[in-house]
Amino acid sequence: MSNDQLTKIDTVGGVAIYSVSGTPKAFVYKAGMEIDADGSPRAYGPNNSGIDHTANGGDPGPNPNPWWGGPTNPDGSAIVQSIIHPHPGIVRERCFASKPGLRP
Repeated sequence: MSNDQLTKIDTVGGVAIYSVSGTPKAFVYKAGMEIDADGSPRAYGPNNSGIDHTANGGDPGPNPNPWWGGPTNPDGSAIVQSIIHPHPGIVRERCFASKPGLRP
């Protein structure tokens, strides 16, 4: 798409909205995106190695900085996936599901 096919028609919240010439009629704009990885078995990893920042699930170390992003050990630290899980070394997430027959 070239710039000569675009006609600026409005600005909403500081974002320019363009009409694209031709048929079918289309509108385009540039938008930001935020990702929430809750529910993924790859959500949180050490040193932000998961697909979300580790701090978004809490501090994976023991209390007084508790982990709230998933199940915890008795000391409040995050439970890390073991070698039998899909992503060893990555923190367990509250919505974590594993194959039937595997230990949690």
